[in-house]
Amino acid sequence: MKSQFIKNTTLSALFAAIIFVATFFVAIPLPTGYANLGDCFVILAGIILGPYGVAAAAIGSCLCDIITGAFIIYAPATFIIKGIMAVLSYILLKRKYTLIRHIIAATLCEIIMVCGYFLYEFFIIGIGSAAIASVAGNCVQGFVGIVASVILYTLLSKTGVLKQIKL
Repeated sequence: MKSQFIKNTTLSALFAAIIFVATFFVAIPLPTGYANLGDCFVILAGIILGPYGVAAAAIGSCLCDIITGAFIIYAPATFIIKGIMAVLSYILLKRKYTLIRHIIAATLCEIIMVCGYFLYEFFIIGIGSAAIASVAGNCVQGFVGIVASVILYTLLSKTGVLKQIKL
């Protein structure tokens, strides 16, 4: 029992670190800003780690906002939004994994991300029309997260790695 808790906590911390690195260091420049691979690992954390993935997603993503300094104002929203994304991917894929279910779950997660940041920017930060402008960039970010999570999960499942780490 205690060793399972240690394994779950360790994997959660590892995923939080992976999410941080994928968000902080893997920046894909776009005309609308940039995209990163953080959302890919947020979705995978929910699928692979279940409830422990929620903590990994929220902490890893939020930590990136805090450390960059430029996005610290988004940290509270990121904590909630990324946590919800991991919960949703876990709930939708815990019973039965199929490629179609993964695509649907990841798409719903990214819709939550786009809407969540829009609402946060519009109502909490109060930047109005700038919030509307950020939707396009967040949609591209979401698309990258969907595609990357599907590809990476498929590769991990074919190599047998998931059987060793899945909780």
